[in-house]
Amino acid sequence: MQPFLIGLTGGLGAGKTTAAEVLAELGAEVVSGDELGKQVLEGNPDLLNRVRERFGKEVFSADGMLLRRALGERVFARPEDARWLTGLTFPDIYRLWKQAVEKSGRDAVVLDAALIFEWKIENKFDLLLIVTADSHLAAQRIAAQGRMSETEAKSRLAHQVPAEIKEQRGHVVLRNDGNIEDLRDRVRRFWMERVNPELKKRRQCGNVETL
Repeated sequence: MQPFLIGLTGGLGAGKTTAAEVLAELGAEVVSGDELGKQVLEGNPDLLNRVRERFGKEVFSADGMLLRRALGERVFARPEDARWLTGLTFPDIYRLWKQAVEKSGRDAVVLDAALIFEWKIENKFDLLLIVTADSHLAAQRIAAQGRMSETEAKSRLAHQVPAEIKEQRGHVVLRNDGNIEDLRDRVRRFWMERVNPELKKRRQCGNVETL
């Protein structure tokens, strides 16, 4: 039986990672888009050479390892570079995602990815869950985690698909302007109200005998 596919997306600092953790606790298999991207780039010398040709040696360490943070800084500064990198990596990322779905033994599989809309695959899921937050609050959260400065966080947020557009396209929107436990509770409620009924229907259909 084909797993129930959930797309999970949201901007930086919105709480997407927390939502993914809760979905995993509830029994879903969660596939990280970031990890797929890492596998694609680090496992393909030809792609790495193309990255080096476009961005230079500054995004590589002395021993030739890709510096993902340095690459991210370059990409987020120039939308055309972001589009180029997406075009370079997405075909293999999507191939790995489909393989993960095929190999999964779980009833529900989640793709946790910030770029679902940029990849134009939002219609490939049974449910699309959007986690959003006030942009100023999101930037403060990112800065508090030490991942980057608040100014840099605001710059990156400005280059993402606006939250308003994501909210219009999602099946379910979780607004995360409160605390982490409130978000966790709402993810659990999403699972009970939207996912569990679908999983039960699929199991019932799978148990029907054809005469």
